[in-house]
Amino acid sequence: MKDKENFSHHRMEGLSKRDIERWMRRRQFQMVDFQGEDFRTSTFWGGKEIFYKIDCQNDADVYFREGSLGGLIVIEMQVMSSEIALRGYCPWLIFGLFNVKWSFKDRPLSWMKYRQEGFYDMRALKSWLDQSVS
Repeated sequence: MKDKENFSHHRMEGLSKRDIERWMRRRQFQMVDFQGEDFRTSTFWGGKEIFYKIDCQNDADVYFREGSLGGLIVIEMQVMSSEIALRGYCPWLIFGLFNVKWSFKDRPLSWMKYRQEGFYDMRALKSWLDQSVS
């Protein structure tokens, strides 16, 4: 995975990839089905369509869900034999050309509330992983 330093690593003894997929689906996340080098989707907010692009991560499973105000929440995970690496962000496709990844944040600007939702999603996932292996 690129930017390994941006990933948090967690033990996952006793958990399967299927357990993690189930946890993500219960929280309304969908796994990205890449048909090429990227995945494009859109949401609606304020009567406007908002477009997003998620880049393919060959060695990671990528999940997304729509957050408030039409924002997109993305969690990438690489499952290894006894460890899982996680990274979360909210993508922005600027002018249809530049893909920016905003990190999750506990107290974002009010118009970026979905970043806070992603922060809480990631915290809940990490907590579940830690409780499941202890």
